[in-house]
Amino acid sequence: MTGLRDTDLARPDTAALASRAPRCRRPFRVPDPRLFAGFPLVFLLLLLWLGATQSGLRTLLDLAAEFNPDRFQIGLVEGRLFSRIVVADLSIQLPAFSIRIGRIDLAWSPLRALGGTLSIAEIRATDVDLVPGDRARDPEHPIVLPDLLLPLSLELSCAHIECLRIFAADSDRPVTLVERAEFSGRLGDGLLSIDRVDAVLSEPTFEVYGSGTARLTGAYPLHLDLNWELQPTPSARVLGHTGLHGDLTRLASQSTVTGSADIDLDVEISDPLGRPGWSGTLALVSLDLPAFDTDLRAVAVSATLALRGDARLGSSAGGSMSLSLDWMWRT
Repeated sequence: MTGLRDTDLARPDTAALASRAPRCRRPFRVPDPRLFAGFPLVFLLLLLWLGATQSGLRTLLDLAAEFNPDRFQIGLVEGRLFSRIVVADLSIQLPAFSIRIGRIDLAWSPLRALGGTLSIAEIRATDVDLVPGDRARDPEHPIVLPDLLLPLSLELSCAHIECLRIFAADSDRPVTLVERAEFSGRLGDGLLSIDRVDAVLSEPTFEVYGSGTARLTGAYPLHLDLNWELQPTPSARVLGHTGLHGDLTRLASQSTVTGSADIDLDVEISDPLGRPGWSGTLALVSLDLPAFDTDLRAVAVSATLALRGDARLGSSAGGSMSLSLDWMWRT
């Protein structure tokens, strides 16, 4: 061949040989464990900052408000997550109603939750407004309570509320004003054990206290024993005991009243959270008329009433009632 030497024909192609030769892979190097040694320390420092500083608590609450801006609003925050918390101007919007709290103080031990029980020593709230929401005004969509099955138990030593105002739908004036209310109990596996509950109302003066149990699942079966005192006038005083049992589809109530009035009342209420209806009997054994009105004469009064009715949500009359009356009047 012209221009090519025999040595050129015999020389191998070095580029081809290089492509066919096995490539040397870099050995896998295990990361130095010292690079991860600082992660637990960083996590611990972050946890301490969130739980033991006021700025950490504020950050947690701001994140909660940012994720739910339409349901959760908060004003002033003081305290520490691991000890005592003070919150002012708190607003919580739920489907059935909204809650506005002027100030809330919380003393608890959240670290005990690691053992399965969250312990709250005291929670105190002042200037609380309870306002029905749009769903509460719509009779076609009654209130449905969720099943409350928490992954841990809850112990509440004392919950104290001062100045609780309960509003009706489309009303700017409260229908009920509770001056003071207290509660203590436990919640575990959906069962609420009420050790003590009491409340004081004004205009007229009314005080109630009692205990009981309620299962916060399904139809919320409950059993309550309540003792109460009513003073409608300065000279009239009525003492009563009420037993309440059933669930939120049908409740039965038996009441015994003594004092300025002697009354036995048995009432059954159906669908209390939807379209309430009631039926029962009222037996009036005696009534001290002058205690209620000094212009009335002292007479012996007795009566038996059959009660039946229903309430249509949103109606101005508040429902209808039919009574059959057997009245005896003796001077």
